[in-house]
Amino acid sequence: MNILIKIGESVIELILEKEEGRILDNYVFPEKNNLSEELLVQIDNFLVKNNLSIKEIDEFGVKSEISDKFTTVKIAQTVANSLNYAKTVN
Repeated sequence: MNILIKIGESVIELILEKEEGRILDNYVFPEKNNLSEELLVQIDNFLVKNNLSIKEIDEFGVKSEISDKFTTVKIAQTVANSLNYAKTVN
């Protein structure tokens, strides 16, 4: 399973999908210029809601509808990369 962090103009969507791209669940929350405070909390809540642990997620990814130069995108990319790396460390 994968979690995709999808960034829109004013909303963030977390998407839980199977490897073949089938969406199992999603959660949308408003982007209020506080993503650095909210994203990890929202990911944790999303995992709990779906009875999953971080170890059960194969990959965290980011898809953005806005420019990669925006801080929101950079925060999401950093969180996704950090979570992907953390799964490789014992």
